[in-house]
Amino acid sequence: MSGADREGRTVSQQPGPLDKVKLELAVVLGLVVGVLVVVLRLELGQWTELAILAVVGFGCGGWLAARTRGVLRRHEQRRE
Repeated sequence: MSGADREGRTVSQQPGPLDKVKLELAVVLGLVVGVLVVVLRLELGQWTELAILAVVGFGCGGWLAARTRGVLRRHEQRRE
């Protein structure tokens, strides 16, 4: 079965350029869920909770966007 599964589809043997970003996505999602649980357990004002969640969300989203763009840019440079 060299490189194909039972249905005849090819199976990639080499890691893709976005595999590390996928792992970081899982870590970031865990972080966001953890922050959400902590914020909901604390007795803060609604605006304070919203601000904390917005900062964490935008920060994590920005981190993932920057990492994805960087990985794709390096991948394109290697292909040329």
